[in-house]
Amino acid sequence: MTVLVRMGMDNRGWCIALVMVAALGLACHKPEAKEKAAEIARVERRDLASTVTATGTVKPQVGADVKVGPRISGLLQRLDVKVGDPVEKGQMLAVLEHASLDASVRDAEASVKQAEAQLELARSQYTRRVKLQKDGITSEEDLDVARKTLDVAEGTLQSVQTRLESARIEQGYATIRAPISGTVTAIATQEGETVAASYIVPTFVTIVDLSRLQVEAYVDEVDIGGVKMGQEASFTVDAFPQETFQGKVQAIIPQAIVRNNVVNYAVILQIESANKTLLRPEMTASVKIVSGEHRDALVLPSPAIQRDDQGRAYVIVREGAKDVKRPVTVGDETDGMTR
Repeated sequence: MTVLVRMGMDNRGWCIALVMVAALGLACHKPEAKEKAAEIARVERRDLASTVTATGTVKPQVGADVKVGPRISGLLQRLDVKVGDPVEKGQMLAVLEHASLDASVRDAEASVKQAEAQLELARSQYTRRVKLQKDGITSEEDLDVARKTLDVAEGTLQSVQTRLESARIEQGYATIRAPISGTVTAIATQEGETVAASYIVPTFVTIVDLSRLQVEAYVDEVDIGGVKMGQEASFTVDAFPQETFQGKVQAIIPQAIVRNNVVNYAVILQIESANKTLLRPEMTASVKIVSGEHRDALVLPSPAIQRDDQGRAYVIVREGAKDVKRPVTVGDETDGMTR
């Protein structure tokens, strides 16, 4: 590809150039090759944004991806959801076999009734002893005994009420409810299987809130110095190549990520587009972060920039009837234009 640039000066004193890109055939070095039609472009001044490009992954925000499991061991009696179902916070997901838990609750309820009766009797006896002591019929010692019996009865009732409360709480563990609103993305246990609770809670339902997603972009160490909190960003995903999603830099993780001997830093993007409902976790994102803006910069189409064997950039300038090779210093490249 040969690039011809015609240089001139306008009345403002800055350069206006015509860039002609001539695409050659496969046999471009042979005399018989025919040159294709030239393409003309203009070198101009415009505002050009500086961007940092990176690849990333769509991820759920912290707390938006919840693995749900039982707090007690038992047989999975009923599973009320399947993969893909939307659920609301507090909605029932599954029920464990709970006959023994129900029995414990009934036993505790019976103990409470018995303790209430004993308390009522002790209170009645104490009241009677108080009246008799005033009439001089009973001794102070009998009154003290009645008072202590009443105290014991009150403590016993409080104890069995606490036991009933604990039994009802454990009974509630047999019903598994959604801790967040979202979509069921995985189920690892089926009806009839036994789940065993331990220090590591088993997971049999995973819920993801698809409205709370973010992008984790991996920025090269060379570019991370230009990334700041609050900078605007945009990205695309392979599943919807025609859609552009907008975001903003929310966090820069200071811990480096080394992959294939390349140092990267994770930059978290908050997604702000209305079309974010199209996104799903683990989609690959091509990210552009706006790290700055150059005003009134001289820009030309990126294909006009060529490099020699040493990697130095240059363009071909047509002066009169001659083509002259001119070295150039290049800056940022955005949307096919180079500063």
